[in-house]
Amino acid sequence: MIRVFLFTSLILMLNLAISSGYDFGTKVMSDDTDMGGPLFDIPGGTTVGFWDIGTPGYDEADPVYLHIARSCRDMITANDVRLTSIDNHSPGSKVIFDDIDMSKPLTLLPATINYLNLYGSQAYDLDDPVYLHQYYCGLDYIRAGHEQTGDESGYEFQDERVAPAKIEDFEMRLPYRGGISVPGVSCIEFTDGYRLLISDLVIDFIPKVAGGYRGIKVEVIHGAKAKYYHILDTWLMKIAPFSEENARDLDTGFSPMTALICTNDIRLCRIGNFSPGTKVVDFDPDQNKMLASPALAKFLGRAKDSARIRYLDRNGNAQYDYPDYVYLNYPSGRTGDSVVVNNVRLTPVNASPDS
Repeated sequence: MIRVFLFTSLILMLNLAISSGYDFGTKVMSDDTDMGGPLFDIPGGTTVGFWDIGTPGYDEADPVYLHIARSCRDMITANDVRLTSIDNHSPGSKVIFDDIDMSKPLTLLPATINYLNLYGSQAYDLDDPVYLHQYYCGLDYIRAGHEQTGDESGYEFQDERVAPAKIEDFEMRLPYRGGISVPGVSCIEFTDGYRLLISDLVIDFIPKVAGGYRGIKVEVIHGAKAKYYHILDTWLMKIAPFSEENARDLDTGFSPMTALICTNDIRLCRIGNFSPGTKVVDFDPDQNKMLASPALAKFLGRAKDSARIRYLDRNGNAQYDYPDYVYLNYPSGRTGDSVVVNNVRLTPVNASPDS
């Protein structure tokens, strides 16, 4: 009887171990069961966004999502991955149709994934924690409007990173008419159809209202090097470059506002007593620590930026859907890769998804 009881207990413990699987934010080890599993490209253009549920702008209360590229870029959709908790849904769970956050408005959060180099090896190590880092840390540029000052003879743009721009700072620039292709050059377009070629990494191709001049709207498009202001229905442009010390990107020579861990950055791995999916808040011991570069992945609106986010096709239907596991595929990050040591699980593996 005792032997039968012990055998039954052992089977039960093994089943529990298998069913518990690997949690969100854990790293792959050489003897893990998902090691070597084939990975496939996540849909191009996958972004990161947040549901603004409290004070306007991104803050501690807002849940954050890995938004899998679909037609609804401004809405939380089925199979988006939660990177923070909300309600009874934990980080790494996927959105389904009757969830509280399904179809809620989604605001783009330009971000990168970087690691904290704890041991000074100048390489990404197994014990290095990983963070989702706000690309423009501390700058709430996502809001639609800026404060207007002065009278109708001049318009000032109040901005945290560039000096106020008056109407005399604008200059005539011929619009781009098409017909040429230049490597490394992007074309931005405002709502009046005015287009301009720029040598910059465009953060958000959707123009935002920045104010007005004599009743005419002024729009802005954000790049990594500068902000591009345009007075609608004119050929007037204002290019406001960022300061040199803040203008180097993690990969291309131009960077975000800071490479330090900021308030409301998200831990994607455990560090000390802080669980994956928690946000950094003021006075946390990892706040203001220097993040390593280049970024492991970027979410800046271009298809290739998120190339290191991949999925394991569990049901073999050749498309990303609910049963599939999602990974940060670094190192590696090439089409046809498999799960390797030090990959970060962005969804639970071999575990029952949250309901």
